[in-house]
Amino acid sequence: MRVPVNVRSTSALHYPDKIDSIVLDSFDRLELIQQKYSKAGSNTKTRLYFAGMELALNSSVGSHNFDNDAIIECCKSPALSAACTAVLKDFEEIQKIPEGSRTREHLMKWLTTPMNIHRDASHDIWKVSEWSNEKLKNRMINLALIKSVLQRQNRWEVHDLPECLTCLQLYRNLEERKVWTGGRNIDGRNQRAFSSHSHIFKPQKNNGNPSTNYLLLDEKMCRQGRMRFQFDQGTLQYTTGFSNPPLDYIEEFVRKEHARHPSLSSRRSRSNDDEPHLDYVRTPPRRSASSSRGATSSATPRRSTPASQPRPRVYTPQFESGPYAVLATLHNAMHGRLGAGRRQLTLSESDLKRYGQRMCRSNLYDKSRQRGRNAFACIDGLVKKNLLRKEIIRGPTGEDVEKYGLLQEGEKYGEACAAFAGAVDQVFPIKPFPGTALGSLALCLDTREDVHLLNRARGACQDNNVSFSERELPAGDYIFMRSGGIIDKVAPIVIERKSWSDLADSCRGKGRTRSRLDCVRLGGDGNCNGCQVCRMKRCGLKNVMFMIEGERCLAADSSPNRPAKACSADNPCTVCKGLLDRHEVSQEQLERVLTKLQSEHGCFVHYTKSYNETIEA
Repeated sequence: MRVPVNVRSTSALHYPDKIDSIVLDSFDRLELIQQKYSKAGSNTKTRLYFAGMELALNSSVGSHNFDNDAIIECCKSPALSAACTAVLKDFEEIQKIPEGSRTREHLMKWLTTPMNIHRDASHDIWKVSEWSNEKLKNRMINLALIKSVLQRQNRWEVHDLPECLTCLQLYRNLEERKVWTGGRNIDGRNQRAFSSHSHIFKPQKNNGNPSTNYLLLDEKMCRQGRMRFQFDQGTLQYTTGFSNPPLDYIEEFVRKEHARHPSLSSRRSRSNDDEPHLDYVRTPPRRSASSSRGATSSATPRRSTPASQPRPRVYTPQFESGPYAVLATLHNAMHGRLGAGRRQLTLSESDLKRYGQRMCRSNLYDKSRQRGRNAFACIDGLVKKNLLRKEIIRGPTGEDVEKYGLLQEGEKYGEACAAFAGAVDQVFPIKPFPGTALGSLALCLDTREDVHLLNRARGACQDNNVSFSERELPAGDYIFMRSGGIIDKVAPIVIERKSWSDLADSCRGKGRTRSRLDCVRLGGDGNCNGCQVCRMKRCGLKNVMFMIEGERCLAADSSPNRPAKACSADNPCTVCKGLLDRHEVSQEQLERVLTKLQSEHGCFVHYTKSYNETIEA
C-alpha cells in the first residue's frame, strides 16, 4: 500500500515551505528517508522521530501505522528548535542596529516579551548596556548551542535529550545531561566545556528574574501554545502569501516569524535547497531464488517444456484456515475495517489473533492436541513465501513488540481472501450478538483472573457488542448483572472456569486456598472450612456452573464419525499422561469429582476445548 507522509527537516524549522511530501510503500524502510536528509560528508546521520519517539531506521513504514500525511520529524523537540531559531532571527535584526542605539524603542520592534515586561520601561531588558556586542554574541552562541543539542548536530549528537515541551523541561534536561560542563563523546573523550554559558539560560538568576534568553524563548513557546489552541479549534488566521494552508501550528509559527523579518526572507536554506524534493521512494523488488538461478544459467541453453507437463501449483490458502484468516485480517486492517475504523498498516500478534480468530475455524491461541501447534504457526510459512513481513520494534514503554504487515504480493492474496470472506458473509450472514436486545444485561469479570485471559475476554466482549464490567467477585469468575434503578440486579448464576490442571490442584488440596474444592477432595472425608463450592453456594445465586476447559480423555471424547480410542492405566492417552505426570491423577478420577459436584451439590458442568470456546459459550 502506498502511504503519503510528510518529512520536516531541520531546515523546515527555519524557513517556510520546506516540508517535503513523499509517497512510500508500506514495506519501504525508513533508512531511505534518512539517506536523503543526511548531509554528504558528515559523520552525523539524521535521526527520524514521530510523536517524540525515535524511529528505528531498519523498520518499515507500515510497522508504525502512520496516518495519511503524518509528519515525520528530524528533531525530537521541533517546537523548541523552531522557537530557538525565531529568537536567533530577532538577535540578527538587533545586531544590525548600532551598539549605542539599541534602546527600548528599537528593541520592541524585534523582541517578543510578556505583556508586563513590554509595558515596564524600567525593566533591565531595555537597558542599552544589556545589548552590547559582546553580550549579544554570547546570547546568540548560547541559543545556537541549545539548538545544536536539540537537533543532535555534529559533536552534540552524544546528548540524547528527551522530548522537551517547555523551557523548564529543557533547562532541567540540560542540567541533568551536563551539557554546559562537558559530557562524554562517542570515543570516550571529554566534550568541550561551556560552563560560562550555564548562567545565560536560567529560569531564575541571583536577582530572582529569569535570564534574557530564557525569558525570550519561553515567550515564543507561550505564543506557540496559543497558536496550537487556535489551530486545533480552527480559529487561527493563517499568514498570507502562501498557496497551501499549514500542516500544523509549528509550520504556521515558522511562517509568521519569517514574515516578521523581511530582510532575512531573501536568504535560502543552506541545506537541501539544491536537491529536488523527494517525490517517490521505493526499494527495488527483491529477487527471488529462482530468478537469481535463472540469471546465472542464462548462458546455457534451456530445454523446452513439453506441453503435457503440468503447470506449477499456485499457492491458495484454504477457506477459514490460518493463512486465510491472517491475510484477510491484515488486508482489512490496512483499509480501516477493524476496530475503530483507523487504518493500521501492521498489527501486533495479540491484535492479529483477536481479529483473525473470527475468520479461522482453527485456534489461533491454543495448541491443537493432534498437531501440537496452533493455527498462528502459519506465520513463518507466509514470511518465507514473501507474503508477510515480521518486524520487532520498540513500543511506547520500551518493550519489544512484534509487528506483522503485508508485502506487495501479500496484498493481492489478502485482497482476494477478504473479498471471498465478504461474499460468504453476504450469502451466509452471521447474526451479531443481540447485546442491545438484552437491555442492560452485562457480563461481570473477576479482576483476579489471569491477565492474558482477562484481556482476551475484554476484546471478545467489545467485538461482539457485549457490555461488561470488572470487579473483585467474592465467588466465581463470571456473573451476569442487570443495571437499573438504584441497585444492580444479579442474574441467578455464578460461573467458575477451571482447566483440567486447575481442577486437579483443587481436588488434591493444592494451589490457592480460595480455589480448593475440599468438599469433593480426592481421598478426603467431605469436611471443609468454607471451600470454593460452599462459598459459591452461599453467595446468594441459585445456580452454580463449572466450565471445564481443555481437551478431554480420548476414551471419553468420541463422536459418530470418530470412535473413542483406548486409554488405560498401562497405556494412557496423551491427555491423561500429562495429568498423571504432573498431578498423579487421571482424567477419569476428575470426571468422578465432576459427577459428585452435579449429584451431591447440584452444580452444572460445561466442557470446552479451549478458552475461545469458553468465551463463545
